[in-house]
Amino acid sequence: MRNLSLTGSACRAAPSHVLTTMGISYEDAKPTLRVSLSTFIPKADLELAMAEIVAAVNTEPQRPRSKSDNSSRPCASFT
Repeated sequence: MRNLSLTGSACRAAPSHVLTTMGISYEDAKPTLRVSLSTFIPKADLELAMAEIVAAVNTEPQRPRSKSDNSSRPCASFT
């Protein structure tokens, strides 16, 4: 993603053990994105980051939802 710095120890190929412990399937937990923020981030920078993440999600091919997912919510939504 342009304009963003992406680093951190949370970057790994396996799904979050926290999500799978909560009962989320391996398949649904694998494509999740973890975002950590600071209270010192300017609002304009936060809005830019949200817009970049939403744009990236919307350009990726949509994967079919699992049978266990009965929600009708979009993959990403920021208001």
